[in-house]
Amino acid sequence: MSDSLILKIQQMSSLILRPLVRLLLKHGVSHRTLEQQVRHIFVSEAEELLRDRDTKPTVSSLAVLTGLSRKEVKRILETDFKGIAEETLSRNRVVRTLSAWCNHEDFSSDGAPKALNPDGENSFAELVRRFSGDMTPAAMLATLLHSENVIQVNGQLRLQKKEYLPLETSHERLMLFGTDRAELMGSIEHNLESQHDDRWFQRKVSSHLLHRDAVPEFRALSNRKSMELLEYYDYWLSKHEVEEGDPNGSYVAVGIYYTQNQGEGET
Repeated sequence: MSDSLILKIQQMSSLILRPLVRLLLKHGVSHRTLEQQVRHIFVSEAEELLRDRDTKPTVSSLAVLTGLSRKEVKRILETDFKGIAEETLSRNRVVRTLSAWCNHEDFSSDGAPKALNPDGENSFAELVRRFSGDMTPAAMLATLLHSENVIQVNGQLRLQKKEYLPLETSHERLMLFGTDRAELMGSIEHNLESQHDDRWFQRKVSSHLLHRDAVPEFRALSNRKSMELLEYYDYWLSKHEVEEGDPNGSYVAVGIYYTQNQGEGET
């Protein structure tokens, strides 16, 4: 590997890690905790890379690829590490349920979610049983009340926010942001290694010269237009989904983000 390529990789790593480290510091996470996490991820990704090369992962091959000792690799392989997958699955259940509430004909009318009774035919309980996997109606309701997606009015449940964003549970919010960042990085990795015709959509618009007074207006515009597009995608996806557990089911996602220099455009 050339010195120039090593330098570019170091620069790229710094750009990726700085916002992550800043977030971890704000939440009291030490470098030692992150280091342990990185060790697990290095071993896990090395396993996947070797399998992609049709090579059976061994303690020795993983140690060579990651630079960790054989003893450390063996310790990591023997450690249970399921938390991230379980948190992601839980979030997907909530999002799938909200999407069905907004788009399925049994629970919406002309694209507007209906007020649902807690139990009975076409009720909230039926919605959860049909679209959340194995999450119970009580657990789903508690989650949606806590996130302020749902309110109770005269004994019925009304959906007041279509997008799911956990509020006070910082652990859930961190998992949400981590999942989105990982998916964006996965798209970038795919595009770096793929031929032009096989690359995924990855574009952005930006300006370094937008007048400060126009920043709040553009933020409001981008929020409104982005939400309209995402709601259309959500509607389209709901019309082409298979039943839970169908082997033909595939995961796809489109994400939109807004960013600006911290403090700019604030009034």
